[in-house]
Amino acid sequence: MKQYDAIERYSDGSAYVKRNGKYGYLNAEGEETIPCLYDHLETITLHTDLLRVEVDGKVGVFDKSGREVIACRYEEMDPYPYGEDLPIRVRLHGRYGFISKQGEVLIQPLYEKASVLANDKAVVQSGGKWGLIDRTGKLLIPFEHDAVSIREACGAYGHCFKFVRCVDVGYNVSTDEYECLRCGQSELRLDYHWSQD
Repeated sequence: MKQYDAIERYSDGSAYVKRNGKYGYLNAEGEETIPCLYDHLETITLHTDLLRVEVDGKVGVFDKSGREVIACRYEEMDPYPYGEDLPIRVRLHGRYGFISKQGEVLIQPLYEKASVLANDKAVVQSGGKWGLIDRTGKLLIPFEHDAVSIREACGAYGHCFKFVRCVDVGYNVSTDEYECLRCGQSELRLDYHWSQD
């Protein structure tokens, strides 16, 4: 077996290893399936067959056989979401976008800031203004607002609604979308109340 500075073994015989300040991974047979090249390496919660790696400020994902799942090219990558088909928010060249768990780019990294994708929608910023996109990148609310927020609330008769509110600084301006989370019925209201504060 190769010489390592540190070995952290697990019950299945696999191990995280460290050599010359870099981390790698040994499978249960003692094979170095991920070489000691990475500044950080950790198992992904709820996806214990996958490892998140980091090198030179870039993150990616490997499986424990050493296969690259997501290229180690992103400056930032959110933890894997719980839902199987939920996209992962990433940052590349200072811009945010979304990828699948298999590394496929779903929404190009075009945005200055972005919320996580929840209920198939994300609040994103472009040109210093905020808007709303769906999971395909389609623009639902244009980049015209100083703030956009999404929240959920429950009302009478068991109906729960999702509210999307846009606000412009200096004015009481609102754009509200109400969607029943139980039956899926939705209504988009564009209610602009212009009154300088």
